[in-house]
Amino acid sequence: MKPKFLLTLLLSSAIVSFSIGRSDSSSNSNSVKTTDGLEVGAPDSSYFLFVSDIHLNSAGTEASVYGYDTRLDLWGLMKSKLNSITKGANPPKFIVYTGDLPDHQPDHGAIHDTNIRTVLNELLDIAGNIPVFYAPGNNDPRGGDYSPYSDANCETPLDLARHNSGYPAPNSTTIYNYDAAYGYYAASAFDGLRVIGLNSVMFSARHDTVYDPHCSFDTLNQEQESLKQLKWLRSELEAAKTANQKAYLIMHIPPGVDAYKGSGMWKQQAWVDSLLTFTDEYSSSISGVFFGHTHMDEIRRLTRPSDPSTFSAIAISAPGVSPIFKNNPGFRKVYINADYEPIDYTTHYTSKINSVWGVNNTAWGDSSYTFSDQYGSGTTIKETLSEMSTDDLYQKMIQSYMVLSAYKTGSSFVKQGITVD
Repeated sequence: MKPKFLLTLLLSSAIVSFSIGRSDSSSNSNSVKTTDGLEVGAPDSSYFLFVSDIHLNSAGTEASVYGYDTRLDLWGLMKSKLNSITKGANPPKFIVYTGDLPDHQPDHGAIHDTNIRTVLNELLDIAGNIPVFYAPGNNDPRGGDYSPYSDANCETPLDLARHNSGYPAPNSTTIYNYDAAYGYYAASAFDGLRVIGLNSVMFSARHDTVYDPHCSFDTLNQEQESLKQLKWLRSELEAAKTANQKAYLIMHIPPGVDAYKGSGMWKQQAWVDSLLTFTDEYSSSISGVFFGHTHMDEIRRLTRPSDPSTFSAIAISAPGVSPIFKNNPGFRKVYINADYEPIDYTTHYTSKINSVWGVNNTAWGDSSYTFSDQYGSGTTIKETLSEMSTDDLYQKMIQSYMVLSAYKTGSSFVKQGITVD
């Protein structure tokens, strides 16, 4: 009898002061709190920036609004906010970007390329000398949405970055493996951490090699591509274990159920089962799993096939910068301990004034909330969430799903994502 695999989707919010290896349990209410003008977290805390789903549409001069992708006004506010962090007194140790650089351009032509080029190069400017780890999104292929990473001319989105940019991992010290045709790689900027950048778009139910052919040398279909990448993933996890490194898995499309549509986001359950098997087998090496794509404030618990009542890893999303799903634009600072395990995070977000960004809004602002206050003060995020019942987690997660947007989510649309067999 095939064991059942559980992958629990959670949504989070909270505020509390903390420092590395310690959380302040004196603040632990269940209400959502925000801060204005106050940075939460000790000034010497180690953290990385976690950003995703900019969806830049640089064509025209229209203002950014809820329900549409990011225009230049909102992107300008975002750049100023990120620059104030990366060029500030306590810059991040590194930056993780989990895909979707441009918006959904119908013709995937010159404007599509311009949007990709703009975001790639301006992320480099924001980072300076800070390491950046990129994972491809479904919007990113030159050939179109959910297309193969390499198009018929063997070109990828990273070909649009400026020369010698270092993508997929600028400023890293080592790139162990990089499959440039398929977009996945392993890299490191620190002795103790291996970042494994997956191309999870190829696992998607919507990925279709018919959109555009790959390079002429490529004869693999989607299933063959996916099995090849999963085999590679296991070899990279084994390499991290052998090297006594901690590992991060970063990807665009997460495994499990889409909380909005109620359907699985990966095409085959067997691929989800493989990932869960790997995260169980290498749980002592994996310090974090990070994803984008949904634009929302999500956490997913990945269960152990050997014991579906326990969890091998916690997967954390980056809220989308694009407000296309009526979410507030956001990004995270993820605070980590000496083993690179997330111990807390701050979600920074912005909302409209007088219906648009960039008119009366002259800056991104200081609105933020953290994980700790909502969920409690365990040693790590994984420890905190592993102790909670699904019902308790669900009641907490719905409070900030849309990044505190006024467009409040309904319980019927979130709860579909809680359990996957």
